[in-house]
Amino acid sequence: VLILLPAWGFIGFVIYFLMREPLPYPCPQCGNTVGARFNFCPNCKCNLHPSCPQCKREIAESDKFCPYCGNDLKSTIGATEIPAQGTA
Repeated sequence: VLILLPAWGFIGFVIYFLMREPLPYPCPQCGNTVGARFNFCPNCKCNLHPSCPQCKREIAESDKFCPYCGNDLKSTIGATEIPAQGTA
């Protein structure tokens, strides 16, 4: 029994690290602490995990095309930008 006791402690330690909540991190825009699973910052509404507008899967900000559906991300981003006011 005493031989198996350290093994159970190690198994519990591994399960703890697999099941624990990911650590929070600062928002890149405002510095507010946000949960690791948040999609938007609750303070400034910064998009923490950009997603493809077509298939809604997570993408990197540097992607030109969605790696899942092939959607052209650069043309989509340019089409949805709000034009600056006062430029006539």
